[in-house]
This record gives sequence, structure tokens and C-alpha cells, in this order.
Amino acid sequence: MGKYTFYILLILLLSSCAKNKFKRSTFLQELYDYKIAPELLEAETAFGSFENDWGTYISNTTSTNLTTAKVSFKEAITQMDRIQFYNLGEISETYIYNKFNKGSIDTLEMWNFYSSTSTITQNSVASLANPQKGVYAVEYLLYSSFTMDSLTSLKYRNWISAYINDVNENLSTLRSSWGVYKKNFIENEDDGVEGSFNIICNRIIHALEDMIDKRLSPVLTSNDKTQGIGYRSESWLSGVKENVQQIYDVYIGNGIQKFNSVHVYLRKKNKKLAEEVLSDFESIISHQNSLTQSMDWYLQNDIAAIEDYKQSLQELLITFKLDVSNAMGIVVTFGDTDGD
Repeated sequence: MGKYTFYILLILLLSSCAKNKFKRSTFLQELYDYKIAPELLEAETAFGSFENDWGTYISNTTSTNLTTAKVSFKEAITQMDRIQFYNLGEISETYIYNKFNKGSIDTLEMWNFYSSTSTITQNSVASLANPQKGVYAVEYLLYSSFTMDSLTSLKYRNWISAYINDVNENLSTLRSSWGVYKKNFIENEDDGVEGSFNIICNRIIHALEDMIDKRLSPVLTSNDKTQGIGYRSESWLSGVKENVQQIYDVYIGNGIQKFNSVHVYLRKKNKKLAEEVLSDFESIISHQNSLTQSMDWYLQNDIAAIEDYKQSLQELLITFKLDVSNAMGIVVTFGDTDGD
């Protein structure tokens, strides 16, 4: 073997090893750069596009423009499902998500506010309790059965506009807050409970719990679609799938650019377990990609398909809580950070 061939092989070997190394600071920096920052911007942009389409409808109240606004809303809510994962650490302590992401809304108090307020503005909406506003309040006003009649009222349309403005304002605040928080987040390499890596791993666990306990179980237990978050816009199942895809993407390192990930770290600690977890994730993603019908269809015709999906998530959750956390030295904490 020539010396140049030897050097080339050595460089390739070192390059391969570098790709399989895991450094917490690098992971945290890349997670922010390749996922958190671009997706926060994408969510804000998507909701801004919905606001523009709603403005077009306000200017010209045709059924076509209303349909366009509703399609735009569903695209925006998809992006907002993805960024739910980022309600963690110091950001969760600001409770900013609660201001726009309450899955359960108080429609009675919403109507009391409407009837008692002559001129509805963003400022008056901002002062409301969290269950009376936010993206699911917008969904309620935009998709409920009475909407078509109510939309003849200028006050009702202004009500929706004020709610939309308030959500956009909070999304902007969320992104700027992450801009401030990122330095602490990236530099916090502690091994303990407060370390950013520990927080991310716990967020995977808590996000899986949220999908099982708050999104899937209420609908499956009652066999009632109205128990599903996002059911009015038919976003319940797609919302669950989007959240699960996001959990997988964070775990494996999928962003606008691939990055070293939790999977790489777990592989260092327990290669066999890492491959089992990856296989379980891939099976779940394949399963959810096959769920192409509406929520109503599955509740009426094949509820077992959703039950099996939920069972797979439960098994993955147990694996993370017990085996993965033990292998990586993660302290599992209690979490309730989805805004509900």
C-alpha cells in the first residue's frame, strides 16, 4: 500500500469516526440552527399567510376567499403542531404557549366576552384568560356550524381578526424569546435534570405522553370525535401524526440539514437498544403514513387501526422511560408543557 493511499484511508476513517461522535454543545447548536429557529420562523410565516388570506376574505367576502382562508389555516396549524415540541426549558417557564395553544377552550366565556364588548381589538383579546383565545378559539369561530350565518356580521369578522392578530403576536414573541434563550440552551451542557440534553430527552417522553393521553385516548375512550383537539378543522389525526413525526425527527436528527442526534448518543451507550428504538420509530412512522382516511372514517369503520397506533406509541414510551433513560443516564421528570 502506497503512503498516499494510506493517508487517504486514514482521513476517510477519521471522517467516519467524526460523524459518529456526539458532543452535546454541537448537538444543541445544530438542533437550534437546523430545526428550532427555521421551524419557528416557518410557523410564524404560515400563520401570517393565513392572516393575509383572512384579510382578503374580509375585503371580499366570497365563498372562494373563505375556502382559501380555511385551507391556509390548516396549513398554519400543521406548522404549529411541529413547534409544540419546543415548549421546553426556560421557554416553558414563560407560559407563552398557553397564550395561543390551549387545546380546550371555554366557548361560554368567549361568547360572554363577545356580547359584552362593543369594539373587539387585539388588546382586549390579549387580556382574556388563556382558554378564551388562541389558535383553537380561531378554529372554533372559523369552522363551527353557525359560522356561515355569523360571518354576515362585521363584529363577528372583527372578532376573528382580533384573535388572529393575537396569535400572530404571541408567535412573534415566542420566536424572539427563543432568540434570547438560545445562548443558555446551547451552553447548558450539564448532566443533571436542568441540562439541555436531559430536557430534550424528557421532552421526547412528555410529547409521547401528550399524544397518547391528551390527543388519542379521549377520542378512543369515548368514540366521540368532539373530544379530539382540532376536530372542527379535521386536524385531529393529522395533528397527532405531525407531532409524532416531529418527535422522530428530533430523535434522529432531521432538520433543514442532518445533524448529530439523540440516536447517535444512544448508539454509543447501547448499540442494540438504539437500533431497536430506530426500528420501532420507523414502524410507527410507516403505520401513521398508512392512516390516510379521516378521523370519522376510522371511528366508524376501523377504530382498531388507531388503537394499534396508540399501542405502538405506548410501547415506545415505556422503552424511553425505562431502557433509553437508563442507558443514557437521563433523569425522567414530570412534564405538562403542551399548554393545557
